[in-house]
Amino acid sequence: MKIWHIISIIVIIGVLGFVTYPIMNENQDIKRENSKLNSDIEILNQKLVKVADTQKRTKAENDQILKKIPLDSEQENLIQDLQKISKRSGFKFNNLKFSKNQNSDFGLPELKVSFSTEGNKKSLRNFLLLIENNERFLSMENLDIQAKEDGRSQSVSFGVSINAFYQQ
Repeated sequence: MKIWHIISIIVIIGVLGFVTYPIMNENQDIKRENSKLNSDIEILNQKLVKVADTQKRTKAENDQILKKIPLDSEQENLIQDLQKISKRSGFKFNNLKFSKNQNSDFGLPELKVSFSTEGNKKSLRNFLLLIENNERFLSMENLDIQAKEDGRSQSVSFGVSINAFYQQ
């Protein structure tokens, strides 16, 4: 009887071994596949982060372009820009005139602004720098300068034509 118990235990262990071995192998295969899938998910997450960063940069670049060359003439914003330039440079603008044209050099529509102003010579340089460094792309078409001397100070008066470009 003891031998039958030992033989049955050996048979049961053998049967369990044959049954559990494939299950253990399958379990190992599932773990390897799970590990590979987790690795693939990590790679995809890294790519997704890169795409999101690229989209943010592209949006920021697009916003910068729209500030330089807006979608429409944005005459009100241009007037505000010119008022800031006027205040910072010490010039007061007179006789602002606006007209819309098509610029043949750049192939863009433009809002042409003509005005006259006067101030001292030092302010003229500051005015020109502010026009040049303005966030919106401005092109100075004409600058007619006339110097005036009235005893103590030298002042200048000038007429200006500036083009502000926009998209259609």
